[in-house]
Amino acid sequence: MNQKILKPAQGKKAVCISFVAPITDITTQALLAAVSNATNQGNHEVYLLLSTPGGSVSSGITAYNTLKTFPVFLTIVNTGNIQSIGNVIYQSGKHRIATPSSSFMFHGIGFDLPQNTRLELKDVKERLVSLENDQNLMANILAKHTNLDLQAVNQLFLQMEFVDTDNAIKYGITDEITEVRFPKGQVPIHQIVFNKN
Repeated sequence: MNQKILKPAQGKKAVCISFVAPITDITTQALLAAVSNATNQGNHEVYLLLSTPGGSVSSGITAYNTLKTFPVFLTIVNTGNIQSIGNVIYQSGKHRIATPSSSFMFHGIGFDLPQNTRLELKDVKERLVSLENDQNLMANILAKHTNLDLQAVNQLFLQMEFVDTDNAIKYGITDEITEVRFPKGQVPIHQIVFNKN
């Protein structure tokens, strides 16, 4: 398998940020802060090593939209498994790489209810409208950046499907499959760490 050395172009600065966490308000804020800081420190390129089980749709949409505004060349590398809303964040990269043993997982939108929660008809209707809106947002973003049309994306959501790297290339979910490595001392690497508390 090929190996790609990720390093900045001559005279350019680059930084690597590693994010391995669910997508929540807190983790999204930390991710955006890290990329903001990298941008403010004069980096021209940001490499984001990403592996996530998914999480909050609204946080993921915010991350996607915000990451696309930063004036850096963003390369996102799937280093494990990108699931659910993580696939939307992955599409914010100007270049997308999948390591050979990584995968992508798609499923429909849902919500959890506390035990003994009572829903009236208006509550169910509001939840349904919210779910449909979130799923439509995700589907439109994925269709925009991949070779999949809306029908194919929605089919992935219905089936809860894992997509391997070969099919990720075929579907246009990723740009290339390769092992990656950073040359020693040329690209600072920052791991975003979250306390369990």
